[in-house]
Amino acid sequence: MHALPEIQSRFYAAMLLPQSESALDDLLLGQAIKNARRIAAYRRNIKVNLCGALALTYPVTQRIVGEVFFREAARAHALLEPSRSGDLNDYGANFASFIEGYAHAAALPYLADVARLEWQLQTLALAADAEASATTGVAPFAALATTPPDRYAALYFECDRVVVRMNSSWPLNEIWRVNQPDFFGDMQIDFTQDCRLLLWRTPRGTQLSALSKAEAALLDELLAGRALAGAVEMALEQDADFDLGTSLQRWIAAGVLRGAFFDLERS
Repeated sequence: MHALPEIQSRFYAAMLLPQSESALDDLLLGQAIKNARRIAAYRRNIKVNLCGALALTYPVTQRIVGEVFFREAARAHALLEPSRSGDLNDYGANFASFIEGYAHAAALPYLADVARLEWQLQTLALAADAEASATTGVAPFAALATTPPDRYAALYFECDRVVVRMNSSWPLNEIWRVNQPDFFGDMQIDFTQDCRLLLWRTPRGTQLSALSKAEAALLDELLAGRALAGAVEMALEQDADFDLGTSLQRWIAAGVLRGAFFDLERS
């Protein structure tokens, strides 16, 4: 009599590990050839489901390389890294790293970063709602409206917790834009450009925006919980003509910055 954990372990091996197709042979009744066919059918279905889950998570990656290329890459990834969760939304976290080392994708050096972007967007879309802002009230930005620049060292922002900052050596925002299903226009991209991105979530879904170097420096400081004075200093190091007011208005309107408050003890 075999213990249940052993049977489960052997079933897992038979389904997902290439070298373990016969792991269940001594446990199955009936004709060996029929059992082998049934096991093969299970294995095919699992691989199809895993590849399908990757296609749903990485539609832009698939659009760039084509369905046949993507399906073969997904199959190779599934053999190396089977699912370890009952939720297929969790599958594919390491697909970008796989693409980075996938010999057949070597001619597309930006592809791994595209996959990283797509995983971040999925993670953001599925993230739990952040707790209500502590500064939410009648005037969450009252402190900002009445603060002179010489008091910025004591002024902090409460930021949306469901936000992702991402940098890339490639123009991911442009690659993403021209590979949307509803895009009709000039597909030409300047691949010599890098990018800094902010990803966040709204009631309309996940949003993606390219940032200037100065704006990225400002947001990195504010999202890290640092005072406005230091954030402005970092932004001005990138661009002496940086427009702080316009940038703050943009991210307040987007909901990324949710409130402003004084903290004299931290200043």
